[in-house]
This record gives sequence, C-alpha cells and structure tokens, in this order.
Amino acid sequence: MSNLNKYIISYIVLVLTICSVHAIPNNINKRYDSDETKCNDFCQKSKLPLANFSSEQLTGFCSSTVIGEVPSTAHLPSILITKPSYGEIIQLNKDFIFEFKYVNFEPGAVANLSTEFDRYPQSIHEEGNIIGHYHMTIQKIPSPDAVPNPTNYSFFTPINYLPNATETYQVPIPGFTEEGMYRACTYTTAKSHQCVNLPTGDRGPIDDCIRFKVEKIN
Repeated sequence: MSNLNKYIISYIVLVLTICSVHAIPNNINKRYDSDETKCNDFCQKSKLPLANFSSEQLTGFCSSTVIGEVPSTAHLPSILITKPSYGEIIQLNKDFIFEFKYVNFEPGAVANLSTEFDRYPQSIHEEGNIIGHYHMTIQKIPSPDAVPNPTNYSFFTPINYLPNATETYQVPIPGFTEEGMYRACTYTTAKSHQCVNLPTGDRGPIDDCIRFKVEKIN
C-alpha cells in the first residue's frame, strides 16, 4: 500500500472518529429544535403539566415564559463568601455569622413565593445589573465522598433585604446541634425566584460554596 493510500485511510478514520464523538442523537435534535414556532408550542408536546405561575410545583412543570432581559458580560454577577473561612471549625451549638460580598447585582427584589413563582421574566436595572435576590443554604455532608441530597439541608433562607454600605451581607446562623462537615453555598435568582440567565457560559461561577466543620471544642 502506498503512503498516499495510508494517509487517505488515516484521514477517513480520523474524520469518522470526530463525527462519532460529537454526534447528537436525532431525538435530542428534535427536542431542542431552534425553530421559533416549535419553541412556542414546546409545552404542548411536553408530558409535564403546564406551569401555573403562582406557587412552586414540586412534581415538575413545563414553562414557555420568555427569559427576559439578559445583561452584558460587563455586568456578570459574582459572589465571594468571606465568613466562615474554608475549613474553619465552629463550636457545636454556638451561633455564628455567614458573610458574603457581591458585585454586579441589584438585590432586594422578591416576588411573592405563593402567587408569583417563576411568573415574570428577568429584568435588569437601569445600570445594567440583574434585579433579584440571594439565598444561602447549608447542608451536612454525610461523608467526604458522598454527594449531598439537595432536598435535605440544615439551614436555608432567602435574603430579601438590602446589604450594608460595603455591599456585604451578614446572615446570623443558629448553632448546629450535630458535629460533622458542612457545605455552605449561595445561590442567585431573579425576582421571580428563577436562576439568573446570563449572556455566556464561558465564565467563572456566579455563586460560591465553602466547607466548614462543626465540633465540640473544649
């Protein structure tokens, strides 16, 4: 076999390999068709019930609500947790402070959870930042390699008030009664409690998480 033929065969194998790796099943293509008409009647083909746009629907639903206003990359929100520090040991049964700082967000706007959940599109402030609110949640980690169950948590709160003058939130946390490793995270939402929509996926994370320990300190 000539070198030319070997080269042609190698090239064909390479192309087929790349195509097989990046191929998308036909059913996926149909499900996420970009045709506007099909997007508008998307929920008519869904097996899930329609969104009621009033309260949480814990068994799932289908929504055709528009995304709304999406900020530019110059206004991507970001958070840094400053207290507790990563790996800090906190005394069992002792109250403590959870603290985080943020940039590029207009907080304090919260729709009624019982009547307006996921009801409104995302909006941005006149300065270009997303309007919404924060949450923070703490989960106990069963073991170092166990993924926490998202339905179980030790502490959760929406943050629907404004921060201090340095754009820092300080959230009082009641003391935990169980020793162990915990994960504390923020998550950012628009006014109607939906996760924020952003102009790019090529970015750093919006929210922050840390781990800390709760122990009985003598």
